[in-house]
Amino acid sequence: MMISPESYYMGLEGKTAEEILTELNGLRREISELKAALRSNDFTVPDIKPSRGVRLSMALDYFDMAKKALLEAGGEYVPTEDEQRALAFNARLDKLTVIEFTVSRHFLITKTLSADFSGGKTSVKIISVTNPLYGNERRKKVGEIERERLISELKSIHMGDWDSAYNLPGIMDGEDWSVTLKFSDGSDECFHGSNAYPFSFTRFCGVMGYDEDDEMEF
Repeated sequence: MMISPESYYMGLEGKTAEEILTELNGLRREISELKAALRSNDFTVPDIKPSRGVRLSMALDYFDMAKKALLEAGGEYVPTEDEQRALAFNARLDKLTVIEFTVSRHFLITKTLSADFSGGKTSVKIISVTNPLYGNERRKKVGEIERERLISELKSIHMGDWDSAYNLPGIMDGEDWSVTLKFSDGSDECFHGSNAYPFSFTRFCGVMGYDEDDEMEF
């Protein structure tokens, strides 16, 4: 059973900076190994419970707590290149103006959730569903996403540790997805996949309020 990040943090109380650094190095190795296993798409190796994706998400949570404890113990934290990339992504999120999440199933129904925060507004979240066989599109408002809460939740699911592309070769049908983020400095960040997903994709769907069973009639 995996403990909560808060309980893990409490377990570091009283440890020296050197001891906490040893914990950090162990977590770094675990994170690297789990990322490599997930990227391999090797389903011949059984995935015990909790799954690799859950273990990776928790290891990243523990890593954040260990960094906090290290600084409090007077130690120095030096991020790796991968960690610097994730930290840079989190910093860019503070400039988020648009997020668009699209899922296309069986090359037919395409569903898009989007929010536009340009102008400093809290945006109404829009869902659109398109069926290319009929050339039809339906759009409806499905609630609001508060910008600061959204940014905080995107950081908490470690979106900065996602790869840009996820693909499971050999499948001609199934599900494609993409996420596009646009920032106030004119830059953007894109993630996409086909029948393969980032480790925290389910949590991301929850953040966006995505419900695959919420279909609109044509």
